[in-house]
Amino acid sequence: MYKLPEYLSVHVVADEKEKMISSLDNMGPEEMKVYVDASETSDIDAAGLQLLLSFYLTLKKEGKEFILQNPSDTLQRMLELSGAAYYLCEGGQ
Repeated sequence: MYKLPEYLSVHVVADEKEKMISSLDNMGPEEMKVYVDASETSDIDAAGLQLLLSFYLTLKKEGKEFILQNPSDTLQRMLELSGAAYYLCEGGQ
């Protein structure tokens, strides 16, 4: 499981990207689902949305499923407003 930070913004996306890549490198080939815990993420900007969508597309390309778990109300609203919920939330696979 990958845990998102409280603030997913332009100030942290470079570090988060490296952490996401590292989490993929540590996955076994038999692991087909990647659970992303968003329970503590209360703020996200365009750079954070772009990072999540990029991670989703990378996983999809590798035949893996992106599963966003427990998004905060604020994060859920931002995903819906941006249209990213279609891809990142349940049912958008």
